[in-house]
Amino acid sequence: MLLPAILLGCRKKNNSDNTGNNTGANEFAYSVSFDSVSQTPAGGGFNFSFYVSVKKGDINTNKLTCSVEGLPAAATVTPASMTVSTLMGGVFYFNVSTLTAGDYPFRLRINSAKFGDEYYDAVLRLTAPFDFATLLAGNYDSSYDFCALSALTKYQCTVSAVTDTPYLLKITNFQHLGSDVVLRAWVSDVIAIPEQSIPGGKTIRGTGTFSQDARPGHEAHYLMAITDTITTGTGEDICTTHIEH
Repeated sequence: MLLPAILLGCRKKNNSDNTGNNTGANEFAYSVSFDSVSQTPAGGGFNFSFYVSVKKGDINTNKLTCSVEGLPAAATVTPASMTVSTLMGGVFYFNVSTLTAGDYPFRLRINSAKFGDEYYDAVLRLTAPFDFATLLAGNYDSSYDFCALSALTKYQCTVSAVTDTPYLLKITNFQHLGSDVVLRAWVSDVIAIPEQSIPGGKTIRGTGTFSQDARPGHEAHYLMAITDTITTGTGEDICTTHIEH
């Protein structure tokens, strides 16, 4: 009857004296979570976040090295890799400004001393940017500009969307140049006027911004501010044109 008690006592002493060699003490298990489909408008960047949940063991002694693979070469990922421990997760920044709308599969790679490489599939979905051209279309009767010889006279500009060409605007009487002057402008998160000819042997180009009109009673309207350059031979006139209601 004494033998089992003696054996039990020996086993208990062995466990307490050799905790570092106990296989149970080194067990480690984790799970990772993230959005399997990440959606963002094309033409910019995206922060991809992931989270680690430790099911068993200590992540500080089982650090995870994480990276992203499989995106097109035109995309860049920052940082190239990261080590995850106490913070239990991380964020990769995807610069995908050169990629068009579509689905781009990629993999989150997680390496650990215990499990080696493990891969988790995901998709980056780039959607077509919203077409602001239809919202910016309208008659702007209080436009004005700051030029070298400007008297801040208000005038009317007509802004039109082009039915069969998304993101394209046509601006009539830009900078009070006359109703026969119709400029092409492309809209994304900014307004871009590519260089084009205007009467008098001149060219014009410019870039600008747009925003919703915050004035009371104008909530449905938009404002545009465009810095433009008119070139005549070797001379240039730089203006800021405000297109407003």
